[in-house]
Amino acid sequence: MSKYKVLEEGVLLDDWMDDNPEQPYIPKKTPSCNCNTCPDEDGHLLKDNFLGEFLTEADKRRARENLGLKDMEGDAANITYKTDTDPEIESVKDALDKLFYVPITISSFTVSPNEAETGSEVNTLTYNWKYNKEIKQQYFDGEEINASLRTKTITGAFKTTISKTLTASDGTESKSSTASLVFKDGRYYGASATDPTVSDMISSFTRSLNLTRGNSFTVNAREGQYIYLLVPYSLKDISFSVGGFEGGFFIVDDNYQFTRYEGTTIKCVLFRSDNPGLGSTTVTIK
Repeated sequence: MSKYKVLEEGVLLDDWMDDNPEQPYIPKKTPSCNCNTCPDEDGHLLKDNFLGEFLTEADKRRARENLGLKDMEGDAANITYKTDTDPEIESVKDALDKLFYVPITISSFTVSPNEAETGSEVNTLTYNWKYNKEIKQQYFDGEEINASLRTKTITGAFKTTISKTLTASDGTESKSSTASLVFKDGRYYGASATDPTVSDMISSFTRSLNLTRGNSFTVNAREGQYIYLLVPYSLKDISFSVGGFEGGFFIVDDNYQFTRYEGTTIKCVLFRSDNPGLGSTTVTIK
């Protein structure tokens, strides 16, 4: 009998019962046996017999030999493996690395602070970042830095928008991300019995760098006080809604010169509520 013989039904196992010489061959399955471990009545291994279902390691070894399967020993990088579909694969390690490769991503890249008011000066910027995996190289603003670093602080006299780029490589591909400090014109809102001066706004009004159309702000205007809003001139055409009613505000000055920081004057528009003493009021900008 040959070592193995491949038939349509499966693989003939000639030495299936080597461990049981008193029963060298089982002519057919026991009627009550539903497992796939035993050969069929012709001595063949059934097609749906998975190696993990064998009763003993010896059975599994015989089946692997008869199927032509071999255990490979040694470093996967030293075991040659080639495929026509990818000429860059030369070893088992290359094939496995490609099969299980996880693309690199920069999970986050942030800077603190990330915004400041026009005219102000920022002296320290702290950058933090994360990856989804270990990386081999990384560059901060074009300069290579230690691959283990996940934070960097830079100092200077920053008065305009500044952006830094982080680039990382895992040896297969690279990814980049940018974090920026952005300077924005201030918006100021509050309550006052008279038109506020710049000093009044700086000392007692609330500042926002992002208040714009679609946003709301809340002010508590006591008896005799009006609600005021100062915005950059670019927002001169905004309108207002209070409690679902349109309007309620008018322009006091459309050429308000706002100077908070020396050397920087911003042209603004100052709005005032029509009526005083509105109490706690939420205003929506439209």
